Amino acid sequence: MTGTVLLAVGGNALVLDGEPGTVVRQQERAARFATQVADLVADGWRVLVTHGNGPQVGYIVRRGELVAADAASEGLPDLPLWLAVADSQGGIGHLLAVALDGALELRGLDVRAVAVLTHVEVDADDPAFARPTKPIGAAMTATTARRRAAEGWAVVETAPGVHRRVVPSPRPRRVVEAEQIHALAATGAVVVAAGGGGIPVVRRGDGWHGVDAVVDKDHTSALLAASIGVDTLVLVTGVDEVCVGWGTPDRRALRHVDPVELRGHLEAGEFPAGSMGPKVESVLQFVADGGHRAVITSLASLRDALEGRSGTHLTVGDRPSRTAAPDRRTPPTGEPMITLPAEPFPFTFDPRHVALLCIDFQRDFMEAGGFGESLGNDVSRLRGTIEPTSRVLTAFRRHGWPVIHTREGHRPDLADLFPAKRDRGSPALRIGEEGPMGRLLVRGSAGHGIVPELAPVAGEVVLDKPGKGSFYATDLETILRARGITSLVVTGVTTEVCVQTTVREANDRGFESLVLADCTASYFPEFHRSALDMFSAQGGIVGWVGTSDALLAALVPTTIHEEVAR
Repeated sequence: MTGTVLLAVGGNALVLDGEPGTVVRQQERAARFATQVADLVADGWRVLVTHGNGPQVGYIVRRGELVAADAASEGLPDLPLWLAVADSQGGIGHLLAVALDGALELRGLDVRAVAVLTHVEVDADDPAFARPTKPIGAAMTATTARRRAAEGWAVVETAPGVHRRVVPSPRPRRVVEAEQIHALAATGAVVVAAGGGGIPVVRRGDGWHGVDAVVDKDHTSALLAASIGVDTLVLVTGVDEVCVGWGTPDRRALRHVDPVELRGHLEAGEFPAGSMGPKVESVLQFVADGGHRAVITSLASLRDALEGRSGTHLTVGDRPSRTAAPDRRTPPTGEPMITLPAEPFPFTFDPRHVALLCIDFQRDFMEAGGFGESLGNDVSRLRGTIEPTSRVLTAFRRHGWPVIHTREGHRPDLADLFPAKRDRGSPALRIGEEGPMGRLLVRGSAGHGIVPELAPVAGEVVLDKPGKGSFYATDLETILRARGITSLVVTGVTTEVCVQTTVREANDRGFESLVLADCTASYFPEFHRSALDMFSAQGGIVGWVGTSDALLAALVPTTIHEEVAR
């Protein structure tokens, strides 16, 4: 899920330590957080949100304990910890979803938030059940902590003079609703999921059963992000960056770190289990499971961190990673996205905003007797593009998506032909001279037409261009913007001349281009390969490179995309 970020925020993002956790205060903090998320959506990110529930689940449990003496006479049921987790997940999910919907609507975005009741499978034999470590509830003084411990609570000092109740926190093994969360995220919705680390359940012969525990939300977030292919995981904490040597004169912030270094610091005891330890463990697990990039930062620095200006960034050196948001001009549309393997990383496009560009499949370039052969080229080397391009063309027509054909050629009076182009090289025949298929590269001649196998049909745009680039001296950009196109699937000849020029022009204008390697070709195979390498170099500096097979495979299960309304 390229261009997708999972934000994991703590329950104390809504309730700060030491302050009253009133509903009004939590609503205010949810609204501030929602504003930040809406900014990211407006930037083009697809966003998932997970959240902790430490303070809130503690409140719920404590309320149950306060009325326990009267529970029997009042007919009140017991409140097990796992049900308190479910209660907190529903309540916080509601607060966040309402705040998010409001913030998104204020920006004029049609995206909406969806809160998913989420379960996580844990191991019934996890040793954490015998060793409580997860803090819940409000901070306590030492006096209150001693009184609660006498009542049977497990209490620890989480900071000097600050005490918290702790409960078991087993490791999550599986997010039960992961597939459904992935499907919702693919629609462009802001998905709120895995609240409080998920409702812990164990699997027995007769089904799922809740267990009394609170799963660490960072561990669950890393598991969920890796299992559904999220590109970037962000764990939000109280500091801008992870530091080593905390509390000493040798304190040092970690900005960009690799897994080996970070694990070394963890094993050296730099990150305590009750604070930064679980976050570090979680980001290490995320990249070990195939994640691209993990960031630890504060809520205030969130946007700067995603743009690489703040935070601690964990990446794997030889794994491509998208380090910036998608095209900021186009917010998600709500239509399911399509993703396919490509270089340097998977290409994702919205089917409502994509077009197929077929560049210069003309007889003058691809058949004997045309301009290409007059230059001494073997035109048969281009004809291998016809079959795969025909299959892609058929798919686009079946889905009702736009197709644009270009033809390079000049006016019959050659008024648009510069001498610099006319006099280049030593062809047997020059542009405008008579050949076996009429005047070479002149509009209206037989050679100027597109090969029959790829000929346009009614309703498809045919664009005549006088130069190599499809944007030069044409209205292509106007056509694309009028139709809301942001992504181009590019086919055509030749790879290193007209295709490459067009893709670079498209990139400069903000369009994202996927070049299909087997649907493009050159008279010189080495030039073809070199051009493809240049497209995807430096993290996709001008575009992506894929294949027709990969594209068509990605379209096979997407019958929902057919007849997309534009």
